[in-house]
Formats: sequence, structure tokens, C-alpha cells
Amino acid sequence: MQRVYPASPLPEAIRGRAASVTWSFRLGFKCPVGACRCNQKVTTSYFSLHCLRALSDVAFLKQHAESLWTANLPFHILKADLGHRMTVIRLPSRSLWVHSPIQYSAEIADEIAALGPVSDIVVPSRFHDTFVREWFMAYEDARIVVAPGVVDDNPGWPSTAELTATPLPDWEKVIDLAPLAGIPRANEFAFLHRPSRTLILTDLAFHFPRGSRTGWTRTFLQLNGAWGKLRSSRVFRLVISNPETLDKSLDRVRAWDFDRIIMGHGETIEVGGQGLFQKSFPRRQRSRGPY
Repeated sequence: MQRVYPASPLPEAIRGRAASVTWSFRLGFKCPVGACRCNQKVTTSYFSLHCLRALSDVAFLKQHAESLWTANLPFHILKADLGHRMTVIRLPSRSLWVHSPIQYSAEIADEIAALGPVSDIVVPSRFHDTFVREWFMAYEDARIVVAPGVVDDNPGWPSTAELTATPLPDWEKVIDLAPLAGIPRANEFAFLHRPSRTLILTDLAFHFPRGSRTGWTRTFLQLNGAWGKLRSSRVFRLVISNPETLDKSLDRVRAWDFDRIIMGHGETIEVGGQGLFQKSFPRRQRSRGPY
């Protein structure tokens, strides 16, 4: 059977059935997927990956370019499905750089293992630390590299390095990075994969084109100012404490050479990303507010 890659974030053919599985779990019913006896209960933020496998032969990892993959799974906030995208880069050493890991499962681990050993697990923001502990337990030899403040938010949490404005030696041949200043509650970092000309963001920008979501999720995105184009959400704009400082730090990103944009939430922009980014995040006048 040909593999199908999840789109927004699941193939349309199985999206409704996956939702029914989630509701059945929350209501305490037995899993309705044939031959599945997991009886698992999940919160509104998670799906049973095992059951998604039973619903369809899904490949979680999607290749965008040489040495560049993503995986996108449902992730709910206030019952709105914003998705959660992880990015995987194969470094020159042939080891893997994993950015903003999604919910861990044996199925995803199998696909990761086919690409190479995991050397780095990157937490690019204080808002994206949900699943890192389970990844560390699975890859105890990997280096955990976190944004400033992540360890403070998670006392006793494993961390072997902290992100700075300079890439680590193992990364510098293919990856550049930029701290996004002026948002200490997030401390997000942007990344550039130079060989594929790909900008990697976390929460700075959402990209949900019209038609990519329906129902309450679409309404939620509209209320959050994150519907129809590339832009920051209203919630993210609220945590920007110094718009001028953020704008200055974005100059480094504006100067990068990229065409593709991968975001933590929303649809990947495969071509024309630099023009869209410049339009969405132009240099701001001092008197104007955040994006």
C-alpha cells in the first residue's frame, strides 16, 4: 500500500474517524478501531498514534529536501486543532537534529531509526517543551539543547546545552540560528537550514491558508488573528514585551537566504517564503506596535 502523508494534519479520509477515536477515548469507550484493544484514554491534546496507524498506513515523516524532513500531528488548544510540527535535519555527521519533538511513539521511532542516530534534541522555545522528556528517555545519548528559561520552567529536567546566537560546532556547516529578542516569556529561536534554503520557526508565525481548517478551529484562528495568511497570532503578540528589540533581532532573519518556511503550527510554505516573510514582518516604525 502506498503511504499517505498527513496534511492538515491528517489525510481528509481518516480525519473524521480519528476524531471519533479521540472522543471515544475521552468518553471511556473501547477503541472503535478494528483489532485494537488499547483502551487508552487521552486528553484533548493528544491522539493515539497506534490507532492512527490502524486507521491508515500513514508515514509520519515527510521529506521536503535532501536531509530535511518534518512530521505533523494533531495538537489541540481549547479544542482547536493547531497541529504540532517537528523538523528533522540530517547533519554532515549523518546524525539527526530533531527540532521541537512531537508526541513520541514506537512508530515514529522506527521512521527516525531508518534515517540515522539522534544526536540533538532541540527545544526552540519555552512554549515547546511538552514531549521532550519522553524523547530524552528514548535517546539518552542525545544532547538536549534548550532555549534560555526552559530549564527554569522544568526543575530537574535533563539539559546538556543552552541555545545562544552561535550554532554548535556540529551544526555550523549547515545550520544558522537567531535568538528572537524582546519576548522573554517565549525566548524563541529561528533557524536556517542553509543547504535547503529553509527557515524554521516555532510560534513567531502561523500559516493557515483559507480552506485549511473548518469549524471551531477556523473560528479560533480567526479570533486569534492567525487565519488566512502568514502572521503572528494575537496570543503571541501579547507576550512581546519589547517590539523594537524583536524587530532588530528579526533583521538577521530577513538577511538570510531562504525560500521554504517550516512552522510549528500551520501549513509549510514550500516556495516564495522569503517574499512572504518580508511582507508579513517588515521593518517596523518605532511608533507602531507589534506584528
